[in-house]
Amino acid sequence: MRMLVIGSCTKSKQDHDCPVNLRLTEADFGEVGRLRAREQVLTKWIRPAAEMYTGRQHTQMMDGVKLLRARFGDNSCHVGIVSAGYGLLKEQTPIAPYDITFQGMSKPLIRARGEMLGIPDSVRRVLTGYVVVFLLLGDDYLLSVRPPLAPLGGQKLIAFGSSRIRQVPGADVVIVPAGKEAKEEFHDPYRTLKGRMFFQMARGLVRDPEMWSKLLCDRTPQTVLALMRKGSRTI
Repeated sequence: MRMLVIGSCTKSKQDHDCPVNLRLTEADFGEVGRLRAREQVLTKWIRPAAEMYTGRQHTQMMDGVKLLRARFGDNSCHVGIVSAGYGLLKEQTPIAPYDITFQGMSKPLIRARGEMLGIPDSVRRVLTGYVVVFLLLGDDYLLSVRPPLAPLGGQKLIAFGSSRIRQVPGADVVIVPAGKEAKEEFHDPYRTLKGRMFFQMARGLVRDPEMWSKLLCDRTPQTVLALMRKGSRTI
């Protein structure tokens, strides 16, 4: 079992005592020397990416990852985070507080900034070696990846929410709807729903590991939904 889950940065960060005027801005990411100098000023607040983001979508995603690792081993599930400041991050990468988001940015600017940060190529490179890849990206962050995103040979791509990724004929891509019905069933707001769905799916897989083989074979959302419902039950 070898999975990759790709989420996005969140506005909420572990930076509550960091002065707003010290946080990194878009201009700080334009030149490596400037970024490193600014990070030196922010040394006190630097955290691994997995710990920096405190938004509920991210924390629920990480809770799901922890469940999977506890049951199937530390290497069963790896994490990537699409950041509007740093680009694609590994969970252990140290980062400083910043105030940049793709949400609300115009589509041309999202595409341009995504290319400048190397997000499309970085995401495609990181897919190598994983049997299943989960995408927990809203439309703005998905756009920065430069869709369509095709799974590699023998790989399954499971995207929560947007059908915009389903543009590669014949690819094993499953779209799990994250709309009104999912919001009502899994009791989370839209902005954090994908994290909640992943957590419930992870808990369902921990409870019934034999469903992994069904997950690999099913080209519909039904097995993922069944796992989420299994995970959401009180036992």
